[in-house]
Amino acid sequence: MMKSVAFLVALLAVASAFAPNNASPRTSVAVNSLFDDSDRNKYGARASKNLTPKDIGSGGYVPDGLSASEYNSIRKNEAAKKAANYQRNVAKAGKSKTH
Repeated sequence: MMKSVAFLVALLAVASAFAPNNASPRTSVAVNSLFDDSDRNKYGARASKNLTPKDIGSGGYVPDGLSASEYNSIRKNEAAKKAANYQRNVAKAGKSKTH
């Protein structure tokens, strides 16, 4: 008898541990109002940011076999290709293909 009472008490304790607690409702804090940046999550907002690669200085990394100016030009060409691809995708945003 004592074992079955102990088992029922343990079972009740485990069940109540996983039950939702409705005693105090959650309150929401409007964190977004502190950092009001309405264009942050819009598709195409990358154009308004300065994301160009900086020039390599005297202490920067330059791969073997290239000069700093050659490496800078390669990096700028890659950044231009990336920006052009992004703008191409921005132009397609919101448009759907019909078959």
